[in-house]
Amino acid sequence: LAVSSDIAQKLWVTVSEESKKMIAHGLTPIILVSGGIRLYFKRFIDKVVPGVVVLSYNEIAEGVNVNGVSVISI
Repeated sequence: LAVSSDIAQKLWVTVSEESKKMIAHGLTPIILVSGGIRLYFKRFIDKVVPGVVVLSYNEIAEGVNVNGVSVISI
């Protein structure tokens, strides 16, 4: 995933903070991304938040309800 160091830092900080908030509320942090970047984003984010679940929208089974808790934007 090719991003500037500023954007990388913002993503790492934001994902880390949001993951901690979710864990504090007894939730498992799961990041949904497009299928084209899932593998790259997983490798990128594992550097700061190891073990966080990164899924593509295509991996969510039909009929499964997903509740968004947070949106990460930069």
